[in-house]
Amino acid sequence: MSKPTESSQYPQVTSGLCEELTHFRIVAISNESESTKSDIHFSSSACLRTCKCTISRWHSIGIPLLLGQVLAGMIAATAVCSTFLANAGVSVPLSQNLFHYCFLFLCYFPPRLFCLLRRRQHYQLDRSCKTPPTRFFTKDRLYRASLYIFAGLIDTHANWSFVAAYKFTNVTSIQLLDCLTIPVAVLLSILFLRSRFFWTHYAAVIICLAGAGGMVATDALVNPAGPQIPTNTSGNTTALVESSSNVILGDFLVIVGSVAYAASNVLQQYLVIRYGFVDFLAFVSLAALVPTAIYSLTLERAALFSILSGSLTSNHALIFGCLAGYVAAMFSLYSLMPYVLAKTSAVLVNLSLLTADVYALLMGIYLFHYGFHVLYLLCFSVILFGVGLFSCRAPLTRQTHLNCLSCLSERSICEVTVVQDALGSKRTPI
Repeated sequence: MSKPTESSQYPQVTSGLCEELTHFRIVAISNESESTKSDIHFSSSACLRTCKCTISRWHSIGIPLLLGQVLAGMIAATAVCSTFLANAGVSVPLSQNLFHYCFLFLCYFPPRLFCLLRRRQHYQLDRSCKTPPTRFFTKDRLYRASLYIFAGLIDTHANWSFVAAYKFTNVTSIQLLDCLTIPVAVLLSILFLRSRFFWTHYAAVIICLAGAGGMVATDALVNPAGPQIPTNTSGNTTALVESSSNVILGDFLVIVGSVAYAASNVLQQYLVIRYGFVDFLAFVSLAALVPTAIYSLTLERAALFSILSGSLTSNHALIFGCLAGYVAAMFSLYSLMPYVLAKTSAVLVNLSLLTADVYALLMGIYLFHYGFHVLYLLCFSVILFGVGLFSCRAPLTRQTHLNCLSCLSERSICEVTVVQDALGSKRTPI
């Protein structure tokens, strides 16, 4: 048997080596294609996340900015309606608030009362319900009712303070002292809501106050006598009677009203987060309706009788139309305000309301022929920039402290048992 030659052995080795090299190339190409696909997928995912972050950032800035300007526009509308009433010889600011409090009460209290009665009936019919019916007057409910009564009284007397201030001081002083609401709201949010503000928030507050100060200075230059558009943050107005005497009393009333508005907004933010805006509007409107009715019937009884009896020589259609417009604007303002507070904060809402003066002035240019200057738009842009800067980063709030301010443990069947609100805190129904 002959020995195999070298030429007969090498073809087998060569063919095996070629197969291994071919397999290696195929594996390498497949790995390279998979890595390329993974890189493409990673880059597309990163791009998608970047787009989502950008959209979320603009959403967090744009939505509060838009909602705040809607509120400012409503306040400007109430100011214009009140100015028409003042020009027609009608000055019933407390009665104007009485009408819109009645409207709020009729729209929100009956559905809330029906919900409570239905829940009590459900407890009586369903004996297998795990949660037993509780007494109507409990410690938690009394605490809750006291907060609603306190909020209603603050809102009523804050409106009254600003209304009375217009009789003793001028519009410029009111506009300047009205800005005190913002630092007081910041301080109360830190003390009671345990909010933590960053340097951007303080810078935004300074920018907005600078814009408001520039707007007041421009107002003094363009309209030395003062525009006859009441522009306080509540939308409650009266005829402006400038008086050189009792200016200190008027300024003091503005300061009291500004502090009261700041306290009302901070307390409203807490109550809305804790219990919901329907519950808040239902009971606070009732708490504000009673003292407002007493004040209006006591102080404005003669003016109301003259309006209802038709003894005024002015256009009655204009008077009742302005009253209806005022009530509609205030109802929309009070209905939207709790939602905006839950989405943002009391400080941001007060910053946004600084632009109400600009909207009222723009309306007054066409309706009452007031002077205009380009500095108004510049100051308006400065305020909007400050509001946008404040919205870039939400202030931190200790939710555990916010939840522990009121220890409520009962559940509701008429509503969802536990509702997660926009700020992430748990809202306990009544």
